[in-house]
Amino acid sequence: MKFVFIAPGGVYISSAPTAGLIVAKTSSIKTAADLAGKTIAVPALRSLAEITTKAWLDQNHVDVGTQKFLELPYSAMDAALAAGRVDAALIESPYLDKALASNSRVLAYCYDAIDKYFSEGGYFANEDYVNSHLSTIKKFAAVIAETARWANANQSAAAQILAKYAKAPMSVEKYHTTYQEKVDAASLQPVIDAAARFGLLREAFPVSQMIAPGLYR
Repeated sequence: MKFVFIAPGGVYISSAPTAGLIVAKTSSIKTAADLAGKTIAVPALRSLAEITTKAWLDQNHVDVGTQKFLELPYSAMDAALAAGRVDAALIESPYLDKALASNSRVLAYCYDAIDKYFSEGGYFANEDYVNSHLSTIKKFAAVIAETARWANANQSAAAQILAKYAKAPMSVEKYHTTYQEKVDAASLQPVIDAAARFGLLREAFPVSQMIAPGLYR
């Protein structure tokens, strides 16, 4: 069974980061080197959070492999840091904003180690289903694109929706999540390359191989 990319989601922009590697405000950790042998919380193992953290550690000449990655929901990360159960955590908004207002501070914006601009993810579907329901998939992709355009143009309203369903109050003024309004293959490739580099994929491949054929051509 092969899954193919059918629509983009959020995009990371270095000038307006929406994710950060945080530590407790009282932590002695100041640099990447201080994370050698430490425990780092991520929302899911073998995910973008783990890839970007490893890329940042490697970029700062820290031996990647001495750290322990622990899976925790975003909502539990700040408390885990305060209690000393983990040493650092990769967290995204709106939970990032809440943690910074509470017990935590930013150690680094690790996503920059992948690229200054890249696609954080998107929507996938079974290739056989796409081939047999192309009209339906195109309608879905069009709705996602329309939603992205609306959210980008109405950030205050989008922030309120995000806060409601994430159950994490956030400052509308700080909300700066951006959504891709169309597929940008070049912005997908850096994540694939990094995932292969750190062993989360067997090997890198051209992003064109995973974009649904016939959907955007």
